[in-house]
Amino acid sequence: MFHPGLMETTQIFLKESGIDIDLARAITRSGNSIFCNYVVGNRRFWDKWLDLADRLIACSEGGAGSTSLRNLLNEDTCYGEQRLPRKIFVMERLPTLLLLMDPDLAAAAYDCFRLPPSNTPLNRFFKEAVSCDALKQAHVASGSPVYLHTYHTLRNSIIH
Repeated sequence: MFHPGLMETTQIFLKESGIDIDLARAITRSGNSIFCNYVVGNRRFWDKWLDLADRLIACSEGGAGSTSLRNLLNEDTCYGEQRLPRKIFVMERLPTLLLLMDPDLAAAAYDCFRLPPSNTPLNRFFKEAVSCDALKQAHVASGSPVYLHTYHTLRNSIIH
């Protein structure tokens, strides 16, 4: 929503890197989503991050990946009123991708709901954000599709 083309570009990067994650079906929540590179990790985490970051740099700066992926990664996208290369925002999401790729990587999440709300128009949906996170956590814990369906219904009502 904030960086048009980001999800599609990231999906192509994953596919060309041989990583089998369907981002449209991935369930991120407060326990496995890293915001703006605010992350502390051990050596194992950073070794995996460096491997993935090296792949991203190789795809965006030549030598690996398709020309179309390189173009997508280097294409400008929105960052507020600025325009910045999309690869910056793919890199920013590498820690979250690592948590999706490797369930053995443990994460201790800060309670993001104790932070001040964002300065975007979405900040008026604080209670809904808490509810959406709880619904995704309940789905992951139980496997019940009811939680995921309810999450999608609530999310779609916010977006529209």
